[in-house]
Amino acid sequence: MRLSIRSRSSLAKAWGEAIARRMPANVTRRTLPSWRRHAHIYRGSINFRGHKPNAAETGTNIADNVDMPIAFKGFRILAAAFIGMLQLAACASAEPPKDPPAEESSAEALGIVGGMASTTTAYEDTLLDVAYRHGVGFVELVAANPGVDPWLPGEGTRVVLPKQHILPDAPQEGIVVNLAEMRIYYYPPDGAAVQTYPVGIGRSGKSTPLGLTKVASKRKDPIWYPTEATRKDNPELPKVVPAGPENPLGAHALDLGWPAYLIHGTNNVWGIGRRVSRGCIRMYPEDIERLFAQVKPGTPTNVVDQPIKFAWMDGALYMEAHTTQAQAEQLEESGSFEPDEDLQLARLVGRALGGRLVPLDWQLIEKTAAERRGVPVKVSE
Repeated sequence: MRLSIRSRSSLAKAWGEAIARRMPANVTRRTLPSWRRHAHIYRGSINFRGHKPNAAETGTNIADNVDMPIAFKGFRILAAAFIGMLQLAACASAEPPKDPPAEESSAEALGIVGGMASTTTAYEDTLLDVAYRHGVGFVELVAANPGVDPWLPGEGTRVVLPKQHILPDAPQEGIVVNLAEMRIYYYPPDGAAVQTYPVGIGRSGKSTPLGLTKVASKRKDPIWYPTEATRKDNPELPKVVPAGPENPLGAHALDLGWPAYLIHGTNNVWGIGRRVSRGCIRMYPEDIERLFAQVKPGTPTNVVDQPIKFAWMDGALYMEAHTTQAQAEQLEESGSFEPDEDLQLARLVGRALGGRLVPLDWQLIEKTAAERRGVPVKVSE
């Protein structure tokens, strides 16, 4: 039996979501195969092809070419579920904050960094693969490519890479995290160029908090001690998870001034650019390694939520619109999102103008706000 394109896409999506929550801890960025290499869909069954990294990569062995029916064997389900609980529970506070309201971006020129790029997909790619390979977040990649099936884009599909960003409206020092775009900005103290990386953030009901804090300490190969609240939610969790490939904190952690909140790596790269954590800020392993080497304890850290950003460049006004946190979840779940009924667009644009008399393309402004593709758009004429 051959599965239709629609069926294959649905199954691929389900498989990708399962991977995002239950990726084996010993899979690294360099050795990670795409979902197609794990799940070859044909004749109503899934041929589960495990990847066998060498000992230097993981220190473990995974059996190759193990054929399994769609109804997976019990021990794999239990193992995957346990790993999934580690992923979801890695960071938690006893009383997670509620989803915070979005902030507004203000008037003055804040600057635009980076440049847009594009790539073409291989047959086996999903947008999870493309995001990881090019160092962008999953949801921002989906938003920038409407009409592209994130789970089955197909061979040779052109994919826009959202690598150009308006800087958030916040003091340009230390670390700035913008929850709406699921992205971190680091301003080196020596005045070197700003660095920016995609991040994973807290899911609904366990949102990453807003406000000012600082990096309190740094830990290489951190040990994870799940909080009592976390273990109450997941009684199967051990009291201590030692450093290593099964630790959801990854190999590097920056403890924030807020108790139980961290910026850390991950052993599940599919969670970057998504709302999947219990409040902590996750980074790709390679990105946190670079940031960890530069950041010192005491570094100021500012967490903001700015879906709509503006910047002036060469006398022109640019606008960048991201999904709200709620819209990001809707986009990932259904491929679309509800309009932001609370958006006061005219007031936001007025703040951005700051008294300047500049002709604007209001049709383009409204289109940009509605589509929320997360890329800078010139909106002045």
